[in-house]
Amino acid sequence: MTSLYRGQSKKDKPRGRHHGLTQQKKQEIKEAFELFDTDDSGTIDAKELNVAMRSLGFEMTDEQINQMIADVDKDGSGAIDFEEFVHMMTAKIGERDTKEELMKAFHIIDQDNNGKISAADIQRIAKDLGEKFSEREIHNMIDEADHDHDGEVNAEEFMKMMKKTSYGKSETEENHTTMANQSQLKSAALLEQMKLQLATDAGKEIAKKIGHVYQINIAPKKIGFNEVIFIVDFKKGEVTKGPYEGNPDATFSFKDDDFVKIAAGKMKPEVAFMRGAMKIKGSLTAAQKFKPGVFLKQSKL
Repeated sequence: MTSLYRGQSKKDKPRGRHHGLTQQKKQEIKEAFELFDTDDSGTIDAKELNVAMRSLGFEMTDEQINQMIADVDKDGSGAIDFEEFVHMMTAKIGERDTKEELMKAFHIIDQDNNGKISAADIQRIAKDLGEKFSEREIHNMIDEADHDHDGEVNAEEFMKMMKKTSYGKSETEENHTTMANQSQLKSAALLEQMKLQLATDAGKEIAKKIGHVYQINIAPKKIGFNEVIFIVDFKKGEVTKGPYEGNPDATFSFKDDDFVKIAAGKMKPEVAFMRGAMKIKGSLTAAQKFKPGVFLKQSKL
């Protein structure tokens, strides 16, 4: 098929930066593209794209494939080049990673494992946060997501609600308040995951290697909500509500959204520190040993 970069070899084509992808994932994407670019033209068509996507673990309908091509195919050739393919895959992988993280949070909040989040589940997480939600606030949270009107939030409804929260699309002030609550729920869910993992053999081994006590201050995104303080004690192997009685080895201060990004591995602690998204007080040596994203990843949560 005709290349979008006529007269240029593959090595001469512009190469963009592929943010958010590991080197291994970049290589997998490159190999998938080259494998199905059978005529070595530097582009693949809809049929080839579908097969390439499947090789990378994505099941797509013909309609979805055609829409993906239409979104990036500027010259109407019906084919996409490598850079366009990488751009699409970066977005798809990001969506998949986000879904996995949200499902982890869902299962943590769903305390009785019945596949739905109830008012009691939200109240329990709120207690861990040190927040007191009124019945109306909890009702608003559930009502906003409860599309089948059964009084609870299933996994699909939870995903839609939390994605909406992440992009901040609600327009009323009441919804903004609900969003702030939901954002703090993400932080609590991640810390709850850490608490559960510390009780496992793998978690205990990691805790032993770290061996420090940390205070984590999580500031709310919206004015009017209390700062949430947690103590992560790797000496005792526990996560509790703070403040710490004494001097922790290091204290971290985050905005709730930034903590979620770091704990979920979406932002490197070093980058967060340089941007001012994370502040550190106490021993820098101790602080460098605490990387929540690495801990959760190694713990296979």
